[in-house]
Amino acid sequence: MTKATEQFEYKSIFINKIEYKFKRKIGNTSDKWVLIDNSSDEKDLESINKKTKEFIDKAEQRATETNKKREKVQSGIHLEARVNLVFKLYLANLNEYLKANKDKKEFKNVLKTDLVDNIIFDYFKSNDLLDMTQEELIANKDHLAELSDDLLNFNCKGLSYRDMLAFEKENTGLYTDLEIFNKITELTPFFFTTSEGGRGMFVNSIFKHYFIKYCDVNRRCFVSSKIETLALVLNTKFTEKHFQNYFKINKLTNDNFKNI
Repeated sequence: MTKATEQFEYKSIFINKIEYKFKRKIGNTSDKWVLIDNSSDEKDLESINKKTKEFIDKAEQRATETNKKREKVQSGIHLEARVNLVFKLYLANLNEYLKANKDKKEFKNVLKTDLVDNIIFDYFKSNDLLDMTQEELIANKDHLAELSDDLLNFNCKGLSYRDMLAFEKENTGLYTDLEIFNKITELTPFFFTTSEGGRGMFVNSIFKHYFIKYCDVNRRCFVSSKIETLALVLNTKFTEKHFQNYFKINKLTNDNFKNI
């Protein structure tokens, strides 16, 4: 028996009264049928849900409230060294741009925590991920896997496989909004497994995507040797367009009043 739903067609085969289910993409007859291990999926999802709840419960216990009445938390997620380098340079240049073009009495720095939260929030919002329930995440796991592939393909376009192996963790931990942390934790298993880098891979990939897409940062900045990365970053010329792009993205914390 074969039936078609969504973007896949499904086939069931019975052997010794045991049903085996397969799927392949619709319209691609050269594609191989892939076995769907439902029992394994259910066990995996049960384990994912348990770990997700544990992470969120612990984060909620250690979260602290800011003067803006938002709960913030040390996430335990670390930036890659090269991502952190680009991040610091961009933020410093952004604030220098604002300071040079705004009245001294009105000038206020864009905060690192706001930049962190807003970049991640924009990725979630732009891909309709913010309001998805756990049931919807499970139902759309194939779509989320495609988003994960799209994210990696965009960040690694034109790079060699050897280039993509070159990354290392920075000691800089991510301090973020509790709402953002919870959503990262819920989404990560559908994007990257623990062996693939988990939450760290997810968050660093989002930052790379932002800097490549909105700031024209050379992809090699994130994979080269430290010396080459430093040279590439120092030769990166952020312009008004790159700074104004920040004030056009979706925001968790609206700091657009800081713009010139």
